Amino acid sequence: MGSKLNPKNWPWWVWVLLIVILCAVIAIILLAVFEVGAFGDSSCPTDTCPDCKMGSWREVSSNSFKATNECCGSVTVGLLDNVLTIEGTSSVPAESEGTILQSNQQNVPGIDQNIISFQWDMSKTVRNNETLTMEFTDTGVEYGGCGIYDTALFRAKPTDETTTVLWTTPDNPTYLPYYLSRAADGQGLCVFADAGGAPIEITVTSSGTKWQFFSSQSVKLYSYSGNTVQSALESCSEKWRELYNPGPAAEITDDLIVGNVNAAQVNADQTRGNSLASHYILTPSDYEFTDTGPLVDQDTLNTNHLSKVFIPLSAKQIVNDGNQLTLDETNGFYAAEEANTFYLDYDNSNIGSIIDSIDSNNQAGFLLTGGAPISLTVDKCPKYFYCQQPDLNQDSDICVTAQFGEGKVYQKQNLYDSSRRSVLSEADPVIETTALPGTGQFYLDNLDLTQEDLLKCYHSIVNLRNLGINSVLCNMCAGTQPTTEELKSLCFKWSQLSFLMPHIIFSGETDLTEALATNADFEGLRTNIAKRKQLLDKLSATQRPSLEQNNGFPIGEDIFMVVKLDEEVEVQSTFPSGEWSSLYKNSDGNYLHINSDGTTAQTISYEEDIESLIYFRQSSIYVFNSQEDPVLWEMNIVELDEDWTMETIQYTFTAGDHTTAITYTPRSTSLQIDFAYTAGADAIDPASYKLSKMTILYTRFHWSVNVPEYATVEQMQGDSKYAIIIDYRSVSYTQGDRSLLESWDQGIDNQS
Repeated sequence: MGSKLNPKNWPWWVWVLLIVILCAVIAIILLAVFEVGAFGDSSCPTDTCPDCKMGSWREVSSNSFKATNECCGSVTVGLLDNVLTIEGTSSVPAESEGTILQSNQQNVPGIDQNIISFQWDMSKTVRNNETLTMEFTDTGVEYGGCGIYDTALFRAKPTDETTTVLWTTPDNPTYLPYYLSRAADGQGLCVFADAGGAPIEITVTSSGTKWQFFSSQSVKLYSYSGNTVQSALESCSEKWRELYNPGPAAEITDDLIVGNVNAAQVNADQTRGNSLASHYILTPSDYEFTDTGPLVDQDTLNTNHLSKVFIPLSAKQIVNDGNQLTLDETNGFYAAEEANTFYLDYDNSNIGSIIDSIDSNNQAGFLLTGGAPISLTVDKCPKYFYCQQPDLNQDSDICVTAQFGEGKVYQKQNLYDSSRRSVLSEADPVIETTALPGTGQFYLDNLDLTQEDLLKCYHSIVNLRNLGINSVLCNMCAGTQPTTEELKSLCFKWSQLSFLMPHIIFSGETDLTEALATNADFEGLRTNIAKRKQLLDKLSATQRPSLEQNNGFPIGEDIFMVVKLDEEVEVQSTFPSGEWSSLYKNSDGNYLHINSDGTTAQTISYEEDIESLIYFRQSSIYVFNSQEDPVLWEMNIVELDEDWTMETIQYTFTAGDHTTAITYTPRSTSLQIDFAYTAGADAIDPASYKLSKMTILYTRFHWSVNVPEYATVEQMQGDSKYAIIIDYRSVSYTQGDRSLLESWDQGIDNQS
């Protein structure tokens, strides 16, 4: 028997059979290596579907666009009006026959194919690390979005390809999956994806895009077309708000919030009495997290100041050993690398109940800091993106394959602020440091006082407000004291952008509360803050700036501010259509005047004087609180009539439920301003609304205007244009204080 087992005694046909079997085994191995190598590194995590192969995807029904795989479950693609839905399931339907799903192209309903073609192509689907790839074609020549919102939004389609990853980081703290496309004739397409927080890689080519979603569970793409990109984007944003309900925009206030101060510094600043700060953001060390939530150190902070304090709710939270909390993952506490430090799972009911208890503390609100806390680690976690992009990995103790509460870590990374926001009271203002679906107030704090970051702030405000984030804030002057002329100039320009913000945040590395109020380095900032306060009621009506605003932006309907965003001496600024005038006189003694067709850029000689940069529309009346005294008010009438027509201008001044109808009536030989007051029920002191000065620009009278002693006339541009300035605080004015809350009239006659 032993001789038969000796290979030397085997017949030739046995050797042939062994060789065939060996070749088959080698072929199978090579095929498996090819399959894995073609679609991902063999070292990728394969816990979900260890034997998934691309070739086993099959089309079940061309009508429902369902793809089924024997191992990985199924992916179903559905088409509805403006919506492309991809659903992944782990269950395997009974039917599994059909042709291999290579490509299915269908026009998405709701997209006007005469404007821009938008098609989907599922030539690749779920891979062994749970990714889903969709390919689209569109006819645009420019694109925008794809996670890049801090530069000019639109850029030319690449000749080869360019790839971006939607993944929240301190350098790009946004998770807003938008794609915009613009055709050569200006018509547009807007698409946004709802992927539950999954990272998304978008590759743009000259002919379209490839979207890779690092999740197979559920993806929806909403798409809208329009005659302009702005109209398509408005449809997108309307749907975005409907789905994520970011709530109303933050109230426009004159608040200045100073950040990174401790309780003792808050007390000292309030005691000085000259503070510019209305509120403060405490340093994390000035409160402790206990079983009753984050508590401010009452022994240090004056209790009268608690309502002025915002609590920074950090991602990594220090929890004291002496409290009664059970610090484990079941209760929502995930240990970080530092001692007594934890990531909090805000979807955990235990954490929610603890946070619930802080509503009675009467704090001003919350700042959600560390908005992108949970990242990938090369050394401790499997590589995730294609298993070969370590540049996207950052330090963390939590592995990408781990569950964080009820969700995967990579989804929590992108939507962490959403969880924190959801457990806070709706009555508490919440400021977030990442821009996500549902974000109401977004604070961009990772900035330096440079020209580059000035542009980043400006573009972030303009783009994100158009993309559904109602309120966008930048750290004013990057929280830096400007000690050189160059830095002072940058801080001045930066503070102009505060007119686009709901309020102001200034947060430095050191306490600068006293310097903000008194130091000469901040003189330009203080001047612009005072002008912003004067125009506050106009800011509440501020429109969303155009996506590509040219060195300026509207404040309401009738005010336009010029900004300087480059290094040039002169500014090219495109005004809205109409005539505009500034109340500032140039070196020639003329008031600045612009006549705009709405498309041609105007050349403006830029001066760092806020009065020279604010223009008022023709035929308008403006009433402002005086910067000299809070009870004094000024009124400006801008006539700007080039064709000498007699146009009556009307305006209603409101104080609580009290109103005064103001009517300006020009005539060939006189003019008159009537004040018709209607009292309300609110208790208001008319003495708090004293009219101190009235300025009337561009009247059509001869030089010999008959004006009272308390008024002056200044000739302006042109032979018959003047500014009439009436000073009601003049010693020659003998009629007593005039109030905006009373009925009276002011007339001026023309001498013959």
